[in-house]
Amino acid sequence: MKKEYQNISKKISDDELLNDLRRVAKKIKGNAMPFSVYKNNFGKYSITSFYNRFGSWNKAIELAGLKPRKRGNQNILDKELLNDLRRVAKKIKRTTMPTGVYKNNSGKYSIASFQKRFGSWNKVIELVGLKPRKRGNKNILDKELLNDLRRVAKKIKR
Repeated sequence: MKKEYQNISKKISDDELLNDLRRVAKKIKGNAMPFSVYKNNFGKYSITSFYNRFGSWNKAIELAGLKPRKRGNQNILDKELLNDLRRVAKKIKRTTMPTGVYKNNSGKYSIASFQKRFGSWNKVIELVGLKPRKRGNKNILDKELLNDLRRVAKKIKR
């Protein structure tokens, strides 16, 4: 069931927004609250409302007297990121490492952390001595793709 958020207007005060943050924090018995927790625990307003009013989600959290969420893995050393990727690759005996495989096999860090730090996932893969995943042919024509899909469908009789 999709939740509908109240449309913020000038009538809603800063205090009403901040009090709703406090209400949800009390409900979940927590002091740190990413937006997903707020949203999934019956927060009344959209994140856009908080951004428009306070400039950022973390600023709204601070003004409500709650703990802002820590910002990703900024204090993690490059070496730690790369070693974790190596650890996962060794654990599951892979020479390639798609992002989903890393995440689903106890990877400690977010893919975004790697990408922000090193530029791209393939660059990270190469840095740790793994093989980048081949991306297929991007120049295949729609007609060729559809013909191949029909061929497979006919073969499996679906």
